[in-house]
Amino acid sequence: MIEGDIAGLVQSIDPDPVKGGNRLGMHLRAEGQLEDAAFCFQWVLDRVPSSLSARNNLASIRIEQGRVREGLDLYRAALATDPSNFILHGNLAFASCYDDGLDGAAVLAEHRRWNDRFAAPLKRQWRPHVLPAVTPERLKIGYVSSDFRAHPVASYLEPVLGHHDRKAFEVYAYHTDERHDATTARLRGLVEHWRDCGQDPPELVAERIRIDGVHMLIDLGGQTSPANLLTFALKPAPVQAAWAGYCFSTGLDAMDYLIVDRRQVPATSEALCSETVVEMPGDNICYRPPELVPPVGPLPMTLNGFVTFGAFHNLSKMSETALKLYARTLTASPGSRLLVKSGALSDPATLEAWTARAVACGLPVERVEVLGLSDQMGHLMAHTRVDVMLDSHPYSGGVTTLESLWMGVPVVTLAGETYYSRHTTTHLGSLGLDELSTKTPEAFIAAVTALTGAPERLGALRAGLRTRMADSALCDGKGFTRILEGVYRDLWARYHGAAVS
Repeated sequence: MIEGDIAGLVQSIDPDPVKGGNRLGMHLRAEGQLEDAAFCFQWVLDRVPSSLSARNNLASIRIEQGRVREGLDLYRAALATDPSNFILHGNLAFASCYDDGLDGAAVLAEHRRWNDRFAAPLKRQWRPHVLPAVTPERLKIGYVSSDFRAHPVASYLEPVLGHHDRKAFEVYAYHTDERHDATTARLRGLVEHWRDCGQDPPELVAERIRIDGVHMLIDLGGQTSPANLLTFALKPAPVQAAWAGYCFSTGLDAMDYLIVDRRQVPATSEALCSETVVEMPGDNICYRPPELVPPVGPLPMTLNGFVTFGAFHNLSKMSETALKLYARTLTASPGSRLLVKSGALSDPATLEAWTARAVACGLPVERVEVLGLSDQMGHLMAHTRVDVMLDSHPYSGGVTTLESLWMGVPVVTLAGETYYSRHTTTHLGSLGLDELSTKTPEAFIAAVTALTGAPERLGALRAGLRTRMADSALCDGKGFTRILEGVYRDLWARYHGAAVS
């Protein structure tokens, strides 16, 4: 894109260069033209350096392209101009989870700074809750999310909404997004009380929750939805907990609990959570597999004569640490290949920049094949070409891991100290595959080579993995929901007993 072209296009969209440039950039981003979109946002900044919207959009593009530290610097520069922007700071806190140069304490500190600046001042608006003398026959549970649509969060939530005990729980859903799709319609049909909140301000959403008399409010987004956290900061419900939608502490004083599997947040990592950690006995989510999936294919290495590793992650998760680990894995397996799949790599400029980073990290690109964006069936079909999937680090896979396991492809992970680095660890543990969760790069490579060094055993694992998963607690929606409801009852009993005593 050249200067004359963009100037004319922007002018045709809106005479205001900020509005026109941002709108053009967002359109190009939606079309997958990431570098052209970045050019638009930079074009706006060259003319209006004070445009926070352009700087935020450019930072988001850089994160999506895997240029995480560049994106973080853009967020910080924008915040230096406007420290009162809670969305910018929330984006910075979330994106910090991707930086392999930051430890968990530093990431928590960023989340706590957000709390101190934007959430803590709202304590003065807290109001006492009117409590029944005894626990009501039905507890009112409210779920707050901007992701009641085709989104990973929906695949965790749908089994729970579909299996809630309606005699014991009255369910509310607060959808804080204007986007709706077929998944939205399904979820809406599973709850008694649906509230379309759209872009309503946090104060209005909080007041709706308070009027509804919700006993326990569940956050499903963390810093992916900073406005929702401001709703929680107003303390509209007596008990508030974060569950499933965000792989780290929210950092909020107003968030009472963080519901996790102990493998995700071991006792040694509780200091990295501002909430009280509540342990789920088993995985902390229940997975709803896609309805249409291809069959699990034969082990590719037996057909190809060489091992194919896979890395199907967003570029933001493929840090320098991860790329170097992939390079070492290829070195340890002569003749092997790596299949990388990420939607952002459909953009030629993004692919070129990522390839340069991969080379700098030691990846032999002549042994790397790259796939870009595809529909869900195409994405799942790509798994039939992979023998072993290599997890991302420091932010490990969630649905990415679950899809791989459902397609019969085992995942090897390098677990760290943080919740977001241990997401895959809990899913592997739920399937009795703890040996695939490792603590050092050397152990990671040893686990990979142990799999590929025993083709018959790997083939048997592949052939039986979907059935093992389907028969496990990981896919038992009813059983999981009963356990989660037990957690809810316990949390309410803690609060109610203390409040009325």
